[in-house]
Amino acid sequence: MQNIPRIFISQEIEPGKSIAVDKDVVHYLRRVMRRDDCLVFNGGDEYIAKLSEDNKYMLIGDKTEHVDPSNDLTLYFAPIKKLDDLINMTTQMGIGAFVPVITKRTVDKNQKNYGGSI
Repeated sequence: MQNIPRIFISQEIEPGKSIAVDKDVVHYLRRVMRRDDCLVFNGGDEYIAKLSEDNKYMLIGDKTEHVDPSNDLTLYFAPIKKLDDLINMTTQMGIGAFVPVITKRTVDKNQKNYGGSI
C-alpha cells in the first residue's frame, strides 16, 4: 500500500469544491512526494483530493470512510529547537491541541515563555 500524504485544509471542504492552495503544499506534493493526489482533512472529515493541472487549486473528491479524531488528540511535549516543525508534522497526523511541559530533564536553552497551551 502506498503512503498517501494527509494535508490539513483550513477552509470548509466538500465534494466537488476547488480550493486555492499554497505554494508550499504544491511543492510538497509535486517535488517531495512526487504525486498530485492526497487526502485532505478538516473538522473530522477526510476527502480524496488532487492538484489541478495549473497547480493553483486542490480539487476535492469523495469523502473517505476514515473519521479524523483530531479533535480528541492532545500532544504533551517538552520544548525543542524546531517547534514549528513539530507542530506542522503532528497537525498533519491529526493532533488538535498542544500542551508544552517543562520536565526535570528539559534543557534551559529550549524553554520559551509558554503561557499555557498553544
